Amino acid sequence: MTPSLNALNAGSLHRDAAFTELDAKGFELVDLEFDACRFKDCSFAAANLRRVRFSDCAFENCDLTAAKLTGSRLRAVSFRNCRAGGANFAAASALDELTFTHCLLDHAAFAGAKLPRLSFDDCRLREADFAEADLRAAIFTRCDLARARFVGADLTGADLRTSFSYEIDAFRTKIKKARFSLPEAVSLLQGLDIILEDS
Repeated sequence: MTPSLNALNAGSLHRDAAFTELDAKGFELVDLEFDACRFKDCSFAAANLRRVRFSDCAFENCDLTAAKLTGSRLRAVSFRNCRAGGANFAAASALDELTFTHCLLDHAAFAGAKLPRLSFDDCRLREADFAEADLRAAIFTRCDLARARFVGADLTGADLRTSFSYEIDAFRTKIKKARFSLPEAVSLLQGLDIILEDS
């Protein structure tokens, strides 16, 4: 049986629970803990998830558009076929081992966040904000990064070989041992005041 929104009282713990079609749109959820829970076809659009802990959880076909994760902690959490445009992950207190697959994350905020073991697969991240974020060893597979901000980010060892439309300032972003592929990597030469011609 799917727990109802009324069961999400402050301080409550939910373990191995399955939530289906839960509508928490616009709600404020405070001091909750979810361990090994599954969320399917749920809406957290414009919700404020304050000091909520998610561990080993999975979201599928969920709407987190403009959600705020103020002071929340996410560890080993996967998102598949989710909408999270404008979601504020940067407000979380801890983010570890997040996986996004086939997700829409336009305008999502990750600025300044530490993001160990982060993985995006076939996601749209147009105008997402990664400024000053710790993205060491992050994996971006087949992602649309048009106008995404990476200024001041640490992309050391990150893999962007199959992603596209990114514009990364090599002078203001750490890219040591990051992996890129041509022709997209040509964008790294912007700002060098050089003329690039075909031979």
